[in-house]
Amino acid sequence: MLLLSLTGLGQIPIAHLASGFHTATLHPVGAPTADPIVPLASGQLELGFDDLNPGLRNLQARFVHCTFDWYPSPDLRPTDYLNGFHPVSLTDAEASFGTRIDYTHYRLRFPNDLVQFTRSGNYAVEIFDPSDPDNPLVVKRFTLYEDLVSVDVSVTKATRIEDQMTHQEVDFTLRSEDYPLIDPYDALQTAILQNGRWDNAKVGLPPQFVKGREIDFNRAYDNAFPGGNTQRFADLKSRRFVSRGMARIDDAGPEIYYFMEPLERRTYLAYRYRADLGGHFVVSNERFDDVTGGEYGWVHWTLDLDQPLYGTELYAFGGISQGMYLPSHRFHWNQTHHHYELDLLLKQGYYDFLVLARPSGSDHSRASLAEDPGDVFAVEGSHDETPNTYTVIAYYWDPVGYDRVVGVGNARRDP
Repeated sequence: MLLLSLTGLGQIPIAHLASGFHTATLHPVGAPTADPIVPLASGQLELGFDDLNPGLRNLQARFVHCTFDWYPSPDLRPTDYLNGFHPVSLTDAEASFGTRIDYTHYRLRFPNDLVQFTRSGNYAVEIFDPSDPDNPLVVKRFTLYEDLVSVDVSVTKATRIEDQMTHQEVDFTLRSEDYPLIDPYDALQTAILQNGRWDNAKVGLPPQFVKGREIDFNRAYDNAFPGGNTQRFADLKSRRFVSRGMARIDDAGPEIYYFMEPLERRTYLAYRYRADLGGHFVVSNERFDDVTGGEYGWVHWTLDLDQPLYGTELYAFGGISQGMYLPSHRFHWNQTHHHYELDLLLKQGYYDFLVLARPSGSDHSRASLAEDPGDVFAVEGSHDETPNTYTVIAYYWDPVGYDRVVGVGNARRDP
């Protein structure tokens, strides 16, 4: 994976965690299952992560302003979009207490008294060690927006007849009163996110038509997403009691092992509704402080299939994988027992996830994901009534020389 410094020219990754770093979260303060998309004027985000490497580190955070398609903005310097100190030291660090695997938890809320943002847009926060600044240890994306245009979003069945049972169509309209969008076909860009995901986001769709100050994006085919299925879950909050979907807990040795009940293939099963977290996770445990008292344990899954899916790789995907297709989260075929297996080291909490497929050997570049986004049909199946939340982000090229986020709209598909 290409790592980025402030002067890097490559695309910012969806996320990145260096070896030994786990459970990275970035969300609005007080809303752990919300996406990191907040107002420029009043929003505040909280970043947290655990370092399982020994010792306390002197870490710093820097912020990179990005284009609508996540390249560092070429015409902006940090002083163009930040007030205050930059980079910022991470002073809120706390060691775990009484856990079998030791770790240090780091936390940063921003903007704060030391650093404030002056321009809307896509951003990345990069955590790095000052002794090796060109190799970020943690990278997370977020978006700051302004309410300059209204974004009206609706979610319906797909227009295409053959997709009506499996897809959801996202239609939206931009309306501008005090902030005219003079050149919408060239200067305006949009992104549609399903449950906050960037791997399958639809970016850069052209308008259907422009009528005065109203710009319509009701495109019958390009705006359709597979609805997918209700999220699977792993409830790891307890070390003593077996939760739903769990077969047993082995807590007798130096490490904790959670053995989950076998996962079933849902491709051809009828849809069954269950409330979920939309692919997010929440750190939690039943006895101690969630942040520094939560244990790390190995979680073991099996996925029952008659035979391996040749030419296909299966991944546990969601917040559990930082929204990426990670080698550590790939299921492996066990030829002896004729099923797929996956072992993950996870902190106690509640995790949503899906099992998504990608062609064998695929990379995770923007072009590759655009051509082959995670396939939900192979294992999960797809239904038009699956509850999903869609977010539309509207960008407009500002004369100063950056992609300004002029509006955000949301809509949810309820069963």
